Amino acid sequence: MNKKNKGFSLIELLVVVAIIGVLAAVGVVAFGGFLGNAKEKAAQANHTNIVKWMSANFTKCSTGASYITYKTNASGSTTNYNCSNNAQNHLNYMVNHLRYDGFNNPYVAAEPAAYNSSSTNPPDGRTHITCSGNICKIVTDIGNNNNKSATVEKE
Repeated sequence: MNKKNKGFSLIELLVVVAIIGVLAAVGVVAFGGFLGNAKEKAAQANHTNIVKWMSANFTKCSTGASYITYKTNASGSTTNYNCSNNAQNHLNYMVNHLRYDGFNNPYVAAEPAAYNSSSTNPPDGRTHITCSGNICKIVTDIGNNNNKSATVEKE
């Protein structure tokens, strides 16, 4: 009786495993680059949107609105804060609003993006907002210690 061996030899299996390992190593490096770029773009978008949102609200005050509406919790409750107060007095309301509006740090998903801080060197993905009188400075580290900054003035 002739018995034929069916299946793969050990050498053939090792070659296949080695090829899969090389492909996986190349894929991980490429994926890491894509992920890093996505985090930088998300942090940059957070910065741009925060600046636009603050500018729009302060413009609303300068065109005759009597208050700005801010979110006060995750369930969507709001409070109105009087436009006659300077930007510095609005700061904590703004930071909380951004937190409850879903602005998260793209580098640390469980962390909010915006903080009340005068530091000009925030960690990756974090935005620091500080106000003095009616002038606010917004600094965001978009990644690799590349800071974006903007100044918004409340009239």
